[in-house]
Amino acid sequence: MPKCLLVEHDPLIATDLYMMLDDNGYQVDGPHGDIKAVLSHIDGATYEIAALDVNIMGESIGPVASELARKDVPIVYISGTDPEDPIFSDLPKGDLLPKPFNESDLITLMDKNLA
Repeated sequence: MPKCLLVEHDPLIATDLYMMLDDNGYQVDGPHGDIKAVLSHIDGATYEIAALDVNIMGESIGPVASELARKDVPIVYISGTDPEDPIFSDLPKGDLLPKPFNESDLITLMDKNLA
């Protein structure tokens, strides 16, 4: 069971993501919806992969993504933000899953990043 950090502030999307990941064999840590709390939470934690919304309550996921990238954790960004938005230029490398998405697309991209 790969351990996955899930950061998404929208309760409905967070619940859907959790269920999709859990149903497909991921051990989900989250959903988390606060940047500062997540940064504190991941200190010392280990993950095989992360699923991160790009914009959490108006804040960039950048600090969390940078810490995960430092630990060599693959990142899948899940966002409704235009891929050309400048917010992406400051984020570490990761694949983008645009919202709206379906379970098959999510799991395919997550599994690809674990391979």
